Amino acid sequence: MPLSPRRVLRTFRHAMYFNGVDNYVKVPRSSSLEPSQLTVTVWARMNSLVSTDWGPILVSKYDGFYRGYTLYLWGYTGRPTFRVATPSVFYTTVSPDAITVNEWYFITGVWDGSKVYIYVNSVLKNSTDAPAITHNTDLYIGREVWANCGYINGFLSEVLIYSRALSDSEIRWNYLYSDNPVRNGLVLWLKADPQYVKDIDGDGILEWIDLSGYGNHGKIYGAQLVQLIRRLLEC
Repeated sequence: MPLSPRRVLRTFRHAMYFNGVDNYVKVPRSSSLEPSQLTVTVWARMNSLVSTDWGPILVSKYDGFYRGYTLYLWGYTGRPTFRVATPSVFYTTVSPDAITVNEWYFITGVWDGSKVYIYVNSVLKNSTDAPAITHNTDLYIGREVWANCGYINGFLSEVLIYSRALSDSEIRWNYLYSDNPVRNGLVLWLKADPQYVKDIDGDGILEWIDLSGYGNHGKIYGAQLVQLIRRLLEC
């Protein structure tokens, strides 16, 4: 029996905070992040939607030359958007509904090899044809890779990437049970928690530890792990 849509009121204990100026997380290029199908999901809460035409950028593996994928909020409108690209063209699907600041949203982009889809709070909002995708860069969280723009001002509590297109029911499951996401095809799982943010290679730069088992750890540049409930009470 399919799960019926309902609003989930979410309170996270911790989140990664991005200041909207120069904070981001970088995940080195990996074949596990360049699959033949794709699902990208974030739990996000924005303090501001002010950015560029492209941003704010949530997750980006796009090099500026029609290669890769990007999950972002369209321009100044706050409309969740998912884009995949080939060397000659990009394919973009945009939600007709904008998000608002200071609220948590579960935003998901899916590419199944022929179409791209955008979901908000596990509800399908839009789709468009997208027959192909190519890759050529590292993955960035909180900013665009090819230009100094699109930084987010807000919080991310979780980032998930799958090497396949999740079904509607699987996306709904992840929305309802963020601490126990679907594991099949999971190639990146970043969860904001003190035990998963540490300097694992001794270079003086903290990593956001990937829980998927694929080792897609993210180097943290400026972004800060915060105790979320306390931070929100102070805002």
